Parts: sequence; structure tokens; C-alpha cells
Amino acid sequence: MTERKTITQEYLKSRLNYDPDMGIWRWLPKPELSRHDRAWNSRRAGKIAGMSVKRYIQIRIDGTAYYAHRLAVIYMLGRDPNGDVDHINRKRHDCRWRNLREAPSRSHNMVNAGRRADNTGGHRGITWRAGHWLWIPGRWRATVQFRGKMHHLGYFKNKQDAVTAYRKRATELFGEYANFTE
Repeated sequence: MTERKTITQEYLKSRLNYDPDMGIWRWLPKPELSRHDRAWNSRRAGKIAGMSVKRYIQIRIDGTAYYAHRLAVIYMLGRDPNGDVDHINRKRHDCRWRNLREAPSRSHNMVNAGRRADNTGGHRGITWRAGHWLWIPGRWRATVQFRGKMHHLGYFKNKQDAVTAYRKRATELFGEYANFTE
């Protein structure tokens, strides 16, 4: 696995301008221009930087691709992000500073993701478990995953009881990162 190049705040600010209110990156003119750079500079300076890759904004600087939300942390705080950078409104292309926060763990970042397409329970962490024998009826199962470990919360006759159990435990584990919008 290749190690990602790090970029300093100083170098980043010499190449790009970031508008934290709009979440837009623009290329800056280069001060010292070689023949190759003059052509690049005339096409790029002042224009919006980045392209959409899996709905994230990605910016290529000196041949290395960086995600715009991670660059925003470097630009604003002067350091690499500690772990994941979470988009509060779950829109990956929205890089406004007020929409970004550092997640304490991958679990915290993932709990703010939307409901998976293959989710048949209609809510995060809720699945239907059909009865295996005639005398054991089906139940709603509630689980929450935290830091790589699956926490089983129980089986419930009523779907809403399973949802309530999930929400209570997710709030305990994830605090403000827990997102219950479906």
C-alpha cells in the first residue's frame, strides 16, 4: 500500500483558496511560472477546483488526489484530520465548514450515513427474524455496531419497540453523531 503524500497548510494556501461559507475551492495563480505552468495557470487560475468522485469532491494537487473535506480541515486548522471527516447533513459534496466535523472513530462517521439500499427493516439496525418452528413466532431484532463489535439489543414483538431500543443505545454510544432520519 502506498503512503499518501501529506500537504501542509502553507502549501495548500499557496495553491488553492477555500471559501468556508460556500465550501468552494478555487485555484490561485502561481507566482513563479515555468513555460508549462504558464499554460496551466492561464486555464486554471480563478476557476473552481475539483471533480466529483462517488459524490465526494476530489482535488488533484501535483498529481496526488485529495478529498476536499479533508483539505478543508488542513486549510482551517493547519493539521491533518484525526480520522474521518463527517458530513453532518450526509451530502458528500457539501464541503461547507459548518457541515464538516471530525469523527472520533469510523463507527461515529458510519452511524451518520443514510439507510442502506438492502435494508428491509425500514430503519437502521432493525431486521425481521422469521420464526424457525411453528411455536416460535417471528420477531424484530435490534443491533448496533460500535468499533467493530456488534451489540445485540434483543428481539421484539413490536417493530417500534425495536426502533426505540436501537435509538436509545445508539444515542448512548454515538451522542450527537447518531442520526435517525431515514
